[in-house]
Amino acid sequence: MVALGTITVPAVSANAAERRASVSVFHAIPTGMGADVVDVYADGARIINNLKSGQLTNIRVRPGTYDIEIFIDGERPKQDEPVLALDDVTFLSGFCSTLTANLTETGEPTAEVFANCSARNPVGTGRVTVRHIAEAPPVDVAAGGQVIFGNLANGSSATTRVGVDTYSITVALADSDTTVLGPTNLVVNRPFNTIVYAWGSAADGTLALKVQRIPVVR
Repeated sequence: MVALGTITVPAVSANAAERRASVSVFHAIPTGMGADVVDVYADGARIINNLKSGQLTNIRVRPGTYDIEIFIDGERPKQDEPVLALDDVTFLSGFCSTLTANLTETGEPTAEVFANCSARNPVGTGRVTVRHIAEAPPVDVAAGGQVIFGNLANGSSATTRVGVDTYSITVALADSDTTVLGPTNLVVNRPFNTIVYAWGSAADGTLALKVQRIPVVR
């Protein structure tokens, strides 16, 4: 079974962009690994509460550089040890980023920060981004039977433009016919950067897809 969820990040107005950065946080560590529900802190202040495995949430923060810590729900800075920590993460005014708590290729908890492109798409095209944050070896990602991203390793992100359409997406082990995710339909529209995350664990049979849509600058 392939879990396919879609998250749309609201567009940032010109005035809001001057004051805030748009940040999404995706909890991509599967359940049963000791971090089913987490809280996220920035410089010691809680910014997200009760984030469950598989959930992606969106917030606005003041532009700046932060130390990010992720705790098991109910634990807190100065009293407990974080599950994950990232120092000196910079969020810029008017820009959109996604922070992920996920697994390495060998199944260790880790965190990634991705910048989300929101540049305008030409007429008739949309932008597709694929991010590999699963406990799995490198993969090939195909749309409509054609490989669009080959040998994508854990922690990597790749982006391309395609025609506006609905595509059948499959994920296979790199240079192999072994499909590990899909096929599943993905709608690509001009007003969005459509981001697909491959997450979970191949070893535990929890691989899944998550879709996030970032409105482009109009």
